[in-house]
Amino acid sequence: MIFRRQIGFLTALFYMVSLKRRQIVKRCRKNELIVPVLFHSPTPEFLDGILTRLDKLVGLENVQVTFDDGRAPIKDCIKVLEKHNKKAVLFISPGEIERSYNWAEYASNSLTRSEFKELMKLSAKERYKYLEGKDTPKGGLLAIDDIIKLSNHPLIDFGNHTYSHISCTSRPIDEVLEEIELAQSKIEEWTGKRPTKFSYPFGHNSNKLDELIQKIGLVPYALKSGLLNKDQEGCFRNMAVEDMTMLENIARLLTAWPKVKRMPS
Repeated sequence: MIFRRQIGFLTALFYMVSLKRRQIVKRCRKNELIVPVLFHSPTPEFLDGILTRLDKLVGLENVQVTFDDGRAPIKDCIKVLEKHNKKAVLFISPGEIERSYNWAEYASNSLTRSEFKELMKLSAKERYKYLEGKDTPKGGLLAIDDIIKLSNHPLIDFGNHTYSHISCTSRPIDEVLEEIELAQSKIEEWTGKRPTKFSYPFGHNSNKLDELIQKIGLVPYALKSGLLNKDQEGCFRNMAVEDMTMLENIARLLTAWPKVKRMPS
């Protein structure tokens, strides 16, 4: 593991001084490329570090910031967004907010990989029945009052992450669309605004779902390695990971290197 981390660090270091990195930075500075960054529950220090370095390299006007799940630590990061005057989209699953825990985070930490995959295939009702009585951690997500308060913040926009945080490619399309509509209604009830953006839980998307989601007026966001053209939204998001060094994070955010690993989102 240590050897692999050393290789990763050295590869990132090599990239940061390479011609490719300089070309990408130049294109961002010319407003030709956007760096899309996905966070989950960063510390304020980590978020500040990422934004500060990207600002120096490409300018924050060329960075797109999103958070998935609506995790509680986001509250501590608002001052960082204010410091940088940077807007962010918070994608939330209202059913998870109401239950005050993220089932995927609990399952990934408490169950085997095969058990986790089986849960992803279940409907929300079946999954919650399975988890009933389990020692699921409470309080890991924003409270409804937090969301109502943040909905008035000029730097915060709320997006749709399905109602029950389902794997959209594992469930029937009708169920997926119903989940999206339930989330639309609840988020509008809490914030007074109907979301215009949708983030796939687990980052799993399909071209067919993309088309259907766009038809109902939502921009779909997936979890794919890549940078955006100037006028693009969604499509790509590169994940900032706290257990990597800052150098590795900046290298992977600017180049989509290495490929984004799947995490509960």
